[in-house]
Amino acid sequence: MEAGTPRQSAARSAATKRDELLYVYGVLLAGPSSKDVLAGRNVLGIVPFASVTGINHAGLIAATSLVPAAVFDEEPLNALTADLPKLAEYAVRHEAVVRTLFEQAGPIVPLGFGAVYRSPEGVRAMLEGQESELHALLEKVADREEWGLKAYADPARVWRAAEQNSAVLRELAVEIERSAPGKAYLLRRRRESLLATEASGFLDEELSGAARELGAASVDVQQDAVVSETPDPHPLVAKLAFLVDRDHREAFGAVFAGLLDRAQTAGLDLELSGPWPPYSFVRKVEGQRGAA
Repeated sequence: MEAGTPRQSAARSAATKRDELLYVYGVLLAGPSSKDVLAGRNVLGIVPFASVTGINHAGLIAATSLVPAAVFDEEPLNALTADLPKLAEYAVRHEAVVRTLFEQAGPIVPLGFGAVYRSPEGVRAMLEGQESELHALLEKVADREEWGLKAYADPARVWRAAEQNSAVLRELAVEIERSAPGKAYLLRRRRESLLATEASGFLDEELSGAARELGAASVDVQQDAVVSETPDPHPLVAKLAFLVDRDHREAFGAVFAGLLDRAQTAGLDLELSGPWPPYSFVRKVEGQRGAA
């Protein structure tokens, strides 16, 4: 039997790959660190049988691995995203790969979960189409890391702190003590209504101050919308991300430590997490599913 022409052999090889797709985790600069990490094939991908390798274009490297089309083609991927227990397993692996690359391969622009391509040409087209933006983002996040802040409020403590800090409320309290019962009753009703407004303003001022001080110790700040779906005695009231120079990590941490006592007095509990890959600062970059 004849072996066939090179073109026929390539066609057969492509046919055997139709059950596999390319999953993209993020984009790196084509430098010594990224090349060494990917060339070593020591980083396992989102499925255990495939290592993470690179596809190059114009000084950029897309970190990719092979994944089964039976799970990651468009239709099964849509089904996967609706199956939260299964999705969580893959999402954890995705983030583990991004974190490893972030720690070992230099600056990274991480892509969101589910960026899948049918061929290396499709990946290169993505790199080419976003080449300028990717280079700009990699320059922005180089030697920097993301830190996340969550602020939770204890309403009772916030109201007590607002009472103590509001000159208007203090003046009303004095007037109530000096007034006849009828007028005192009306003033108490007014004070109760005013207290809610003062507490809201006080909380906003405290949150703005914390964000301002941490922002001064960072390169960039992103604020996420806070959505409360169920009642909570200590609700999440703010969620922010800070892009911090690695060399200034300790200084940033010191600013946070200095905020804790004041926040507690104001009725706030602050949680700081990190360092993370710079997810919040590259959201404009998206992969595509089923690209050519």
